[in-house]
Parts: sequence; structure tokens; C-alpha cells
Amino acid sequence: FVVYFTPGYDPFEDRGATQSEADADLSIARQQILLERAQSMAQQFGGFLPPQITAQSIASQFPDQDLNRDGEIDVSGLDYQAHLRLLRLKKAKSLGVITSDNMVKARLELMFSNPNDKKFSTQAYNNYLKQYRAGGFLAGGNAGEAQLQNLIREQITFQQMDELMTRSVGFFSDQDTADQKAEENKQYTAQAVFFTTSNR
Repeated sequence: FVVYFTPGYDPFEDRGATQSEADADLSIARQQILLERAQSMAQQFGGFLPPQITAQSIASQFPDQDLNRDGEIDVSGLDYQAHLRLLRLKKAKSLGVITSDNMVKARLELMFSNPNDKKFSTQAYNNYLKQYRAGGFLAGGNAGEAQLQNLIREQITFQQMDELMTRSVGFFSDQDTADQKAEENKQYTAQAVFFTTSNR
């Protein structure tokens, strides 16, 4: 995914009421980046998130950006990544990439399945929520669960978009690959593994 910057135009400039990205969207994007980075770091510890890994500690790891190379910081590292994430989501929407609720549910069940019977593990799910809430990555209650589901939705969306754009470089037109992806989504939805909140 390549972002092209137009000379004389700063996509990160605060344009007041005409900003293309609302503060709320940027805030959500920041949270998702921190959560995603924490998930990646937890893999080094067998999926366990050590208490020293917090949202604050990870946020400080993103280097500030000097976009025009004048020796001055233009945007914080985390904000820079948040803007790029929103640009990617906007690109996916323009390409018609859609991630269904059933795809999110299937991914959740895969993430928190019991290795013995392959069924959704309420204990594993609740342990995850507890760890990441303690680290400041997830909100409490339903808001935290919704955030996790949205992260999974975005991850699947990015994966589909990357596949779509990679295939478009070859012998297939954008329309052909988009149509094929839509058909694959229908098949995936039909085969998706369902689980409801009553299983938790």
C-alpha cells in the first residue's frame, strides 16, 4: 500500500471544520494501532500479555515524523500511523471491500477456540479481555468487545484489499478481481462458523 503526497498539500494538516478525518476517527484508529501492536508483542510470550506492556508504553515507541524534512516534528508517530490506517480504510471502501459480521465471528471463534474440541472457549475469550483491559488497550463492558470485533473486521478488510490489489497487478482487471472477491465472500459467509453471545 503506497501513499502519494501531493506537493504543497499536507494530508495531516488541521483544516478545522473541513478536516477529512474527524478527531473521533483518529482516536479510534490510535486505539486500534495500539491494540494490534500489543497482540503482536504478546505472541513473543505465548499469547500472554505481560503487565509491563501497556498502551502508554507502546505509544511512546512510534517515532515522531518530520514530513518535510525541515528538522521540525510535524506529527507524532502514533498520529502518523493513525492517519495512514484511515487512508487504507478509505481505500478499501472505495474498492468495495466488505467484511461481513459472519466473517468476524468466524475469525473470533478461530482465535479463541479450545485446542481439544475446537469449540469457542469462553474462558480464553474472557482472559483475553481481562489482560487487554488491564493494559489500557480495551475499554470495559460491551465497548471493549465492540472494539475487538472492529479490529478483526479491519484486519480482514486489509487482508482482502491487499489480495485484491496484488491480483489486479497481473492479468485481471479490477472489475474481474472485485467480482471474484465478492463471490468468495458469499461462499465464505455460507460456510462461516457461527457463535452467539449466549455461548459466552
